[in-house]
Amino acid sequence: MASCNVDNNMLLKQQDLTNQINQMLAQSQQSLMCGPGTECERAKKTENLQQKYLAAQTNILSAPYQEQEAEKAFYTYTQGDAAYNSMQSKKLNEDAEKKANELHSSFNENSTTATELNDTLSSLTSNFQHVTELYQGYLKENAALREKIKAYGNDVVTSDRKTYYETQNYDILKTWYFIWRWIYFVLLVVFGVGIFLSKSGYSIWIKLVFFALFALYPYFIDYVVLYLLIAGANLIALMPRNVYTTL
Repeated sequence: MASCNVDNNMLLKQQDLTNQINQMLAQSQQSLMCGPGTECERAKKTENLQQKYLAAQTNILSAPYQEQEAEKAFYTYTQGDAAYNSMQSKKLNEDAEKKANELHSSFNENSTTATELNDTLSSLTSNFQHVTELYQGYLKENAALREKIKAYGNDVVTSDRKTYYETQNYDILKTWYFIWRWIYFVLLVVFGVGIFLSKSGYSIWIKLVFFALFALYPYFIDYVVLYLLIAGANLIALMPRNVYTTL
């Protein structure tokens, strides 16, 4: 009986040893087939890393739900459903109040921004209207200045033309004055020769007076004419005239 037990133990040990040897051979064969640097080893490592990455993503996605379930189980077991519901209601109220505060703050900021933008828009609109009015005013002023410049140019041309004709007439008058002056002096010489050489009943002193008057005539005739014109104007001013010309 004891011999049978010993044989069985020996067989079990041999079987375990054989399994270990087979496992080591399988691992050695796998290591030889997927050794470091081989394509098999790279693909296997890539697959393991991908599985870990997917598992991490799954954990991240399911973490809030798992936390909520764990929280519910803890509070329900330790304090009961009523306490859990009260705690959830309080949390929801706090979240709602927080969201409301955030919305109120955001609304106030947006309202302030909208008011500032509205003020800026109003200012820009007013400035635009002012600039438009100035532009229209400048257009009118420029048009008026253009007309003035045009009129001034026409006046300058007219004045130049008038000055040209006046100069031309002055030169003509000056030429005739020179001609008539010489004719006068020639006639004066002829008169002097005739009056002194011809026989007449006038004495020499009267002849000298006549000759002096004709000789000085060009020099005092202007003053005589001016005096006569002033005297005529004064005489006309003394005469009665009609003051009711507007009736």
